Amino acid sequence: GRIREISRDIAMVDYSKWDHIEVSDDEDDTHPNVDTPSLYRWRHQARVERMDEQKRERETFETESSNTKDRLTKLKRMMEETEEQGGENVAERLKELKLEIGQLETGEALSIERGG
Repeated sequence: GRIREISRDIAMVDYSKWDHIEVSDDEDDTHPNVDTPSLYRWRHQARVERMDEQKRERETFETESSNTKDRLTKLKRMMEETEEQGGENVAERLKELKLEIGQLETGEALSIERGG
């Protein structure tokens, strides 16, 4: 009954009057004294510069991360070699290597948590 009539009335809404709407110039977001093409160029240039800066930061992070991982691998290898060789000051050298490894691992974990 009544619900069917309401749903039929809703389905009969004609939206065709919205098909040919002209956008007026007063909707432009720039002031009349501002050269709009220049503003768009400036905005584009700022966006490009931000993207370049983000790319450089990402590349720097990846390089530093790779260097840290290489250094960490090298230190672990040095620690194993020191343990195998023995000799004088082994305990002191192992302590130094473990300290540096700990610092690298902590620094790597912090930079990953910060997202680069």
